Amino acid sequence: MADLLEKKLTAEDYNAEKYVLRLSQNSVGDHELQQQRKKIQQLAEKTNAQLKRNVYMNYMQFIDTAKEISYLESEMYQLSHLITEQKSLLTSLLELSITGERGPGSAAQEMIEVNPQELKRMQNRENRKKLTGLLEKIEGCSHVMEVEDRCLVFDGDLVELNQDDYTAMQRIHAYLLNDSLMIASWLSDRRGPVRYKFEVLYPLDQVLPVNIKDRGNTKNAFKVLIFPDTRVFMAPTAKSKQDWLDEIERTKANKVTVDKQNVERAQQQHQRERQVSLSKEDSLESTNRMCPARTPSLAVQQTWDGAV
Repeated sequence: MADLLEKKLTAEDYNAEKYVLRLSQNSVGDHELQQQRKKIQQLAEKTNAQLKRNVYMNYMQFIDTAKEISYLESEMYQLSHLITEQKSLLTSLLELSITGERGPGSAAQEMIEVNPQELKRMQNRENRKKLTGLLEKIEGCSHVMEVEDRCLVFDGDLVELNQDDYTAMQRIHAYLLNDSLMIASWLSDRRGPVRYKFEVLYPLDQVLPVNIKDRGNTKNAFKVLIFPDTRVFMAPTAKSKQDWLDEIERTKANKVTVDKQNVERAQQQHQRERQVSLSKEDSLESTNRMCPARTPSLAVQQTWDGAV
């Protein structure tokens, strides 16, 4: 009976108004209508339960698919890192001469001849390679590499503390980049190269480190104020804590300098473009003055008037 009712309600030509009208005409008394209502309600509850079960099954499949995508992403980063290492190794081998000495075009000699700006760019490229290698260990952080000039400055393991009672909450790994601070939480049940999960990326302009004096069992701790939040971390040693405070301040100062230089460079470029545009306009006006439009001579004009 339930299967027959289910077939009627799920038929392609099912019409609710016609079904209710036909049911009321064929039913005798109120009792039979109540029974039909109860059956329909039971069928609705069964359908809802089945729908929830299907949603749950699909949700688990979605989570599994997302994990597989993350693993694939990590493997792609590892492959990219291996290719980069192989390229560097081959370059080093090519620079070696037969006697084992470096040739005149070797990287060592180029390092001596390059200017400080080029040396800084080379150092930034090396730091970016390090960042690529480290990010292979973090799940869900591919977007961090989308900024072309982003590079790693400092990183290390920390323990996050509760800001009220300073009790340990979780183990994290912090990455200080040249323009931001990234926090990744430790995956205790994960094996393989991926040991951390991306948590948050704070713009460096919003990060303010604050020292915390040692008290009781709380040692080597410091605050990071990120408006409107506050996070407390504990470093493994006093030196590591001081390194974090110093590196954050130094990187913030460097970022301010770089941003200022970029603004000045953009303004200078705009001024140069404007000067070039004005120079072209002046040159065009000068050419027009030197070559005025020719007018008929007086004799030709008189001849023309006489002919007329």
